[in-house]
Amino acid sequence: MNILHIVPYFYPAWPYGGTPRVVFELCRELVKKGHNVTVYTTDVLDKNKRVEQTEATVDGLALSEVEGIKIKYFRNISNSLAFNQKVFISPVISKALKENLKQFDIVHLHEFRTLQNAAAYRYLTKYKIPYVLSAHGSVLRLMGKEFLKALFDTYIGFKILKSAKRVVAVSNIEVEQYIKMGVERDRISLIPNGINIYEFENADKVKGNFRRAYKLSNKNIILFIGRLNAIKGIDFLLNTFAILIKDIKDTILIIAGPDDGYKNEIERRINLLKINNTVLLIDGLYGEDKISAMTDADIFIYPSRHEIFGIAPLEALACGTPVIVTENCGCADFLREVNGGIVVKYQDISGLLDAMQNILDKKEEAKKMASNGIELVQRQFNWDEITKNMIKLYKTSYM
Repeated sequence: MNILHIVPYFYPAWPYGGTPRVVFELCRELVKKGHNVTVYTTDVLDKNKRVEQTEATVDGLALSEVEGIKIKYFRNISNSLAFNQKVFISPVISKALKENLKQFDIVHLHEFRTLQNAAAYRYLTKYKIPYVLSAHGSVLRLMGKEFLKALFDTYIGFKILKSAKRVVAVSNIEVEQYIKMGVERDRISLIPNGINIYEFENADKVKGNFRRAYKLSNKNIILFIGRLNAIKGIDFLLNTFAILIKDIKDTILIIAGPDDGYKNEIERRINLLKINNTVLLIDGLYGEDKISAMTDADIFIYPSRHEIFGIAPLEALACGTPVIVTENCGCADFLREVNGGIVVKYQDISGLLDAMQNILDKKEEAKKMASNGIELVQRQFNWDEITKNMIKLYKTSYM
């Protein structure tokens, strides 16, 4: 199949969260399975950086190929607007869609309310090219800009949903969100996100590196990795940790991730709670540094207010680390089924406190729970199996 993916941010724009990494892993696996894969995206990397221009750059379009994936980076008008407001303006993409769309068998749209999807919809319907949509948790009007989101939906959003052959949900939470937006249940396919399990095969080899680098050899480490955004529930974690540290002294909380508009509030709350000496903020952990931190941590916590899935807890499990997530995380249902992690209610401080204390006090039980989680990850969240399901979806959509 000739497959086109349209996504506002892509490899290596990791500061934009899980979506670019998920789409990259899917595309890479599709190439391995013999498909021709092209990605239309913008040139954003983070708030200040863009994809480097090359000799192949023409009219604001940078071309690249990574592991067999053909990538077209369309110039985005404003990096700041993209990073801070999540508005990606890349006018040249319309011309490319008009001229090239007919060569593809199937198109996969990622995210929901993007100008790239609006431009694609026009030509997808004109040329009768089938497409599927992965909203990645963006289908409901959550976390601000409700009026603008309603305008988008009125003019084109509902049309995009209605005309999609299938929509992809990564969790039961997202299934219900699509239904609330008027999508029929029989057009929703539940295909969870995955992780590159091979990336964590040698996690034991980097064990201890993070503790040595930050001089934490005798500390209990509680770890959060993710974007510093209000939706991640970091305030809930800080409030609970401030109580924990009164009883379990040799414990440190690591909060690692790129600022997504919430770092100042985190720092303000740390000062207010007077836990400056027991909280370490790190701008981001990637690659081997991330694996080392997850392997060295005693607990990985994902305290989100709302998380459509949650890749980071699965990565922590792949490192053998016990995890705690809120019931608002899409991966919570999967963890419950196999006793692969502890699930607590968002803002239930006593529940989170008990969960952290239990893991620190009963390490053998916690190790067994993490072992259950590892088996779940290897069985259900490997990209080989997930991609096979996605290929079946593509074939039923265009045949």
